[in-house]
Amino acid sequence: MQERRRAGNRLAARRCRAKRRLEFSQLTEQIRHSELELLRLRRCLDSARQEFAELLGDFPSPSCLLSFLTRRLEQADPLDPWLSRLLLNVRQILETASSTSFATDCRHLNQDSRSQLDPS
Repeated sequence: MQERRRAGNRLAARRCRAKRRLEFSQLTEQIRHSELELLRLRRCLDSARQEFAELLGDFPSPSCLLSFLTRRLEQADPLDPWLSRLLLNVRQILETASSTSFATDCRHLNQDSRSQLDPS
């Protein structure tokens, strides 16, 4: 009876250790995958920041930049909650800006750079 219990305990311990090793290897794989994804996203963010910094130089005023962002965001995926919030914020900023300064500022953006930046 005691020997049967010991054998059962050994078997249970063996299964427990195997399960623990499997879970550990799965978690290790998840960590590795997450680290690779984080690296990819950081590179993407760096690229977007650089592109944004280059684009800022093409706009003579914040109003022109906001107008451009609004047009681009309206073309984006409407189901993306982050973009939806950003579009709402841009629209609120545009509403508070005076319409005369907005029109005057954007007039300085020449037609060539406007056509390069805006696909529509």
